[in-house]
Amino acid sequence: MKRISAFACLFIITLVLLTAIFSCSNEPGIPVSLGKEFSLSIGQTATFSSEGITLKFLEVESDTRDPEDGLTSPLGEAICRVEVHNQKAKSTISIPQKGGTSFTNGHLGSYKLVTRLLPKPETGKTIAPADYKLFIIMTK
Repeated sequence: MKRISAFACLFIITLVLLTAIFSCSNEPGIPVSLGKEFSLSIGQTATFSSEGITLKFLEVESDTRDPEDGLTSPLGEAICRVEVHNQKAKSTISIPQKGGTSFTNGHLGSYKLVTRLLPKPETGKTIAPADYKLFIIMTK
C-alpha cells in the first residue's frame, strides 16, 4: 500500500511540474527588431528582445472593410486584437485598420506602430482567420 501511495505522489508531482513547465509563456516567438517590418499570422508571437516586449496576434475581432473593387469608395474597418507583454505587465490592445488605407499609424506607449492587415476584402469572397496577416513596423 505504501508503494502505491509513493507512486501516486510521484505521479502527481510529475504532472504538476510538467503542467507548470508547459503552461509558462516563455514562448520566444519570432525574433524582430525595431524599424523592421514583420508579419504575424493569428496565434503567432514576435519578440523584441532588445526592448523586452512580445506581441501576439490574437484575432481579427471584426472586419467590416469594403472590397476595393473600384465600385465604391472603401469604408469600414477591421479590429485586430494583439496581446502585449513587457517586463512589467501583460495587456491586450485593439488595433483598428481603416478600409481603403494601406497602413495605419498608432502608438504603443512610447513606441510608434505602423500596421496593415492583409488580405484586403474582395467582392464575393470570405477571408478565413488563417489567411489574415498583420504587418507591423515598431519604432521609438
